[in-house]
Amino acid sequence: MKQLYPLLLIVFTSLSQADVLTKNLTVNSNKIVIIENYSSEKKHGLIHVKLCNSCPVNALTLDAKSIFILDGKNQSAEKILHTGLTQPSKSVRIQYNHEDNSISYIRWNPVTEF
Repeated sequence: MKQLYPLLLIVFTSLSQADVLTKNLTVNSNKIVIIENYSSEKKHGLIHVKLCNSCPVNALTLDAKSIFILDGKNQSAEKILHTGLTQPSKSVRIQYNHEDNSISYIRWNPVTEF
C-alpha cells in the first residue's frame, strides 16, 4: 500500500501538467461573421468571431471534423450560413482548438424572439 501512494502522486502530478487544447466561446449570433461557408467539396470554411468592439477577431476554421448542432441535433456544417441568416441566437457556443483554430463544434440555440 505504501508503494501505491508515490505511484498515484506521479500519475496525478503528470495529469495536472497537461495542456488544455480547446477553448470555448459563447456569443450572440451577431458576433459571428461567416467569411466562407463550409463546403463539402473543399472541406473548409472560415468564420470570424469578435467578442467586443475593442477585442481582436478570432479567425476560426471549419473542417470535415467540425460538428454543427442545431436544436440539439447534428446538422450539416453547410447549413451554418442559412441558420445564421434565418435563426438568430443569443447563445452560440463554439469549441475550438486554440493551437490551430479549428472548430470542434458549434452549438446553435435559436430563439423565437431575438
